[in-house]
Amino acid sequence: MRGRGATGRFGGAVLRKAAIAAVIAGLFTGAVGFASADDPGAPPPPTTGSVAPTAAPPAATVPAAEPAPPAPISPAPASAPETTPAPPTVTTAPPTVTTVPPAQSVPVTTIPPTPPVPVTTVPVVEAPPAVPVIPSPTSDPASSAPQAPIPVTTLFTLTTMPNAWVSTPNILPALEIQSDGRAVKRQDGRELIGTVPADVLAAAATEVRALALSDMGSPTVSDQGNMIIDFMPKSPDQDVHLIVYAPEFTEGLTDEQKASRKRFADLYQRLLNAFIAS
Repeated sequence: MRGRGATGRFGGAVLRKAAIAAVIAGLFTGAVGFASADDPGAPPPPTTGSVAPTAAPPAATVPAAEPAPPAPISPAPASAPETTPAPPTVTTAPPTVTTVPPAQSVPVTTIPPTPPVPVTTVPVVEAPPAVPVIPSPTSDPASSAPQAPIPVTTLFTLTTMPNAWVSTPNILPALEIQSDGRAVKRQDGRELIGTVPADVLAAAATEVRALALSDMGSPTVSDQGNMIIDFMPKSPDQDVHLIVYAPEFTEGLTDEQKASRKRFADLYQRLLNAFIAS
């Protein structure tokens, strides 16, 4: 393709030069004709009518144009040689060698041995006998809490009813004992304040319950008085009421009834005698 391009450029240049040479030749021929007209010695031009034969003027000789020198043909650029890739550059760094100076030797200090400590023998002192530890009583939260006061009620009453023909407007118990042991004794129209021991009260409660199961009978007499022992503990269903009619009579009574009536009289008198005036 590059050779054909060069040949085309060369042919175009030749044609341009040939055209320029033809133009120059035409100009040259015209100039010769004008010169013949201006020359008086030249024969006149022919006129209309009879035309005399004239000799043809000699043809002007036009020198042939020299051909233009051929244009130099530029050699086609040589194709670039194939480029061989350069081999990779390997840079090898020299190894770094660090020289560590040898450590200085530490002087060894020799510690002299410690002389042995003399052993002192301490006499063994016998420890005194251990004192037994007595645990403190555990307090009951219920007992330490303040308790409501226990209501005081009448526990025993001993009453003597007179004979029917004796008028007594206001009959009161001969002895009235409270549940806390305090007591009131009425004797000869007086009231005495005192107490009855707790053990006497406990024994009396046992005896009165036993007498409640016995038969004390009723003598065959009338209009006589009676003796009464009332036992009233906290539970009302445990109340005991003992009544002995005509305690001084035994007519119509059995031996068992007589024995039960004697036990009743002894209990009655024991409670009266246990009273301690304040």
